[in-house]
Amino acid sequence: MTSPKEVVLAFMAAFIAAWPEQDAGFLAGFLAADAVYHNMLLEPVRGLKAIEATVAGFMAMGGRVEVDIRQLVAEGAIVAVERVDHFESVDRTISLPMVGVFEVANGKITAWRDYFDAASWASVGSPQERSVGWYPPESRLEAGGVALRTFEERDAPDVAEACRDRDILRFTFMPDGLTDQGALEWIRRGMEWWPRGNLRFAIVKADSDRVVGQVGLGVDERHRSAEGYYWVAAPERGRGVASTALGLVVDWAFTLGLERIFLLIHPQNEASNRLAARMGFTREGVLRSYEPVKDDRPDLVSWSLLPGDPRPWRSEVPRG
Repeated sequence: MTSPKEVVLAFMAAFIAAWPEQDAGFLAGFLAADAVYHNMLLEPVRGLKAIEATVAGFMAMGGRVEVDIRQLVAEGAIVAVERVDHFESVDRTISLPMVGVFEVANGKITAWRDYFDAASWASVGSPQERSVGWYPPESRLEAGGVALRTFEERDAPDVAEACRDRDILRFTFMPDGLTDQGALEWIRRGMEWWPRGNLRFAIVKADSDRVVGQVGLGVDERHRSAEGYYWVAAPERGRGVASTALGLVVDWAFTLGLERIFLLIHPQNEASNRLAARMGFTREGVLRSYEPVKDDRPDLVSWSLLPGDPRPWRSEVPRG
């Protein structure tokens, strides 16, 4: 049977080999399904898929990585590795001393913790240069009977059913004629896009976990801003689902350091424009023929919210 030390050394070699290809899928061969990863600058990440999304964010830095192992100590199921990680790009190399601690059971890593000096990481360059990608929150965001979580493959039929609604097809980028298989592929792509800043949440009923919509953010790291977007299945509209979900994701986004959330809404989408106003967003004006939306290039109404602006849902969730 492979020893914990051998598992960790093989894992590190695979990590180095996978980095240039930005292929976080290699983790499935080394991590337990319920593994926990804790980079000490971030919250702990639980579960293989969430860890894959986080590591894919690291790999989005590009280039290649080399590791110098200074000390390795194995005691039973625990392996500690003192090392220096060298992140190499075209024009620079970042060297980061750290200690990794791994727990191994039945040939799989069940826990992985990386310890290093935050000041060392802060010294390597701008926030964009040291970006580690985006990842889902550790637990569901929840309020008023509504919860936000990442989409799961089992949600495909609910997504396909919701997207038969003509208003969703008219006012969003959801594809026409979405089948269950098409929805499944859409869900899988969405999980791949998380580390790149397309933060897509499923809106679910808190009690049943049934999908009733989507809310998300497209992050522009350079400007520390994000475009919000959402849709709600027709039977759930008018019950506060959209407003509750948007409030949850906005509050969460501002805790991550984003400095502006904006919405771009079709002028004829009266319900969504009313919702933006009730949620405290400021109407900035109309962007003429702003971007292609399917077979059209409509004007879009621009709304924005800043961290210091009033957020009415904190006292009473508006209907929407």
